[in-house]
Parts: sequence; C-alpha cells; structure tokens
Amino acid sequence: YPKIEFFAPGFGANNDPVRGYVLVFFVSLGCIIIGELNMVSSLLSNFFVAAYALINFSVFHASITKSPGWRPSFKYYNPWVSLVGTLLCVGVMFMMDWMTALLTFLIIAILYLYIFYRKPEANWGSSAQAQVFVSALKGLQNLTETQDHVKNYRPKLLVLCGNPAQRPPLVDFANLITKKLSLLICAHVVTEPGSKNLAILKESTQNWLNDHKIKGFYTVVESGSWEEGAKSCMTLAGLGKLSPNTILMGFKSDWINDISGLQEYFNVLYTAFDHNLGIAILRVKGGLDFSEHVTAEETVGEEEMDRRRGSVDL
Repeated sequence: YPKIEFFAPGFGANNDPVRGYVLVFFVSLGCIIIGELNMVSSLLSNFFVAAYALINFSVFHASITKSPGWRPSFKYYNPWVSLVGTLLCVGVMFMMDWMTALLTFLIIAILYLYIFYRKPEANWGSSAQAQVFVSALKGLQNLTETQDHVKNYRPKLLVLCGNPAQRPPLVDFANLITKKLSLLICAHVVTEPGSKNLAILKESTQNWLNDHKIKGFYTVVESGSWEEGAKSCMTLAGLGKLSPNTILMGFKSDWINDISGLQEYFNVLYTAFDHNLGIAILRVKGGLDFSEHVTAEETVGEEEMDRRRGSVDL
C-alpha cells in the first residue's frame, strides 16, 4: 500500500518488521489514551472476528480448489466446518453492531480491490491462483465435450512467425483476426538445437506479447529443419478442442533465390491441408521480417549501455 513503505523493511534473522510493530504500538496506545474503550471496542471486535472469518474462508477455499500446498494433518479436519465457522463469525459481527459490521466489510473490500486492480509484483501462492488453474482445466474439459456448431465457429490461429518480435505485422494481423477472443499461438522453430535457452526465450517472448497487448501464447520447438518443426507445431499445438484450425504464414518473397526453402514452404502447406487446417498467407509491401531492425536497435542499446558504463556523469 502507498505511503507506508517506510514500515515494510525487516530486521534481524527473522526479518521482523520492527517499524511496523512500533506503528501498531502507538495506534494501540492512542486507543487506550482515549480512556473510553467502549468507543472503539465495537470496531476492534469486528476487525478481530473478521480476521477469523477470513482465515476460515481461506482454509475452505484452499480445500475446495485442491491446492497442493494445503495439506492439513488434523485427523478430523473438514472444510465444511471452516465454512460454517466463517458464517458464524459474520453472524457474530452483525449481532455486535450491524453498522460497524458493514463498515468493516467496506474497509476490507476497499483494501482487496486496491490490491486486485493495482496488481503488485508479488507471488503469494494464494488459493485464488489455484482456483484459476482448476477453473481453466474444468473449462477446457467442458469445451472438449461440447459439440461444434457453425454458429460458434472461431478462427483459432497457429501463426508460423518465428520470434514474434521480429515479425510484428504478422502477429498484429493475427491479433486483429482473433480480436482477443479466440486462440492465438505464435510458433517459433529453432533450426539450431542447443543454440538458445528455451526457458528464457519463452518467458521473454511471452512478456513481449503481454507488453504489446496481444492475447496469445508462444511456443518454440527445436528441429533440424523448419519444415519438420512446423509440422510438429501443427500436430502438438493446443489441447483438445482448444487447438488451431487455421495456419497463418507470411508470403515467401525470396522464393526465386531459395528453391530448397520453397520446397519446405509448400510441404508445410500440403501438411496443413492433410490435417484439414485452413491456410492464410499474408503479404505486405517490404516484407514481414523486421529482424534486422530489431538487431540494430539492440546493438545501439548495448553500445549506449557500454558508453554509460565507461563514463561518469557529473
């Protein structure tokens, strides 16, 4: 939360937030100095019971989402008891003072929505993350069991674009077709196995797609030839009915000077037709390959960083 970063740093072997402890001490001291605890007792009691309600609900939610990190060892544990405990806590809050209970819920909602919309760079491993996985898995299973109908047809694209950052027109065109409401997979075939760190490449390229507001996925395969790699992508991309039904490729403008590459290009087209996939070929003036421009920008950026490292700004 803003304006309270000063109290966040931890100290000692246990990384205790000593400044936060001091802040809580003075807040508590202020409530005591008032001399009328009845003025704040209702609010404090509601916060206390609300904390128990949230803990009970967190336990229940972690149980129903089958979170791997939640493994209670208590022999007689039952998640429905936790849910009942949540409801009892909420009921006690309203029995003490319904106005204070509503105020407590309002404060909790504001704090939650602030974190939800701000999306801080923190990974808490919450049960909500487990719920996202379970919901996605069940949704995919339900989709696989659903019969296809022409009224619900969506173009699900497999874009043979290589590194998306090097062919942004092709990726942007695919994004316009799917309108961020259908499947978009950018496939990259690395013809020199072992030349790249695939884990870093996947993470950085997926971040590039997110930064450019492109709702899609990135996959990379290693193969001795572009043809075999592209065929592997057609066969393996997707899960169940959430699989591509259309292949989007760029026009091979150097076909006159690359006869062997042209043969591979047509073999991939034939394979797509054999798999009953649609074919779309994009041709633009000047071509789609921006790799030289990207390399030039990276070189300039590296030279600028080297220059700054070797100089001292006064």
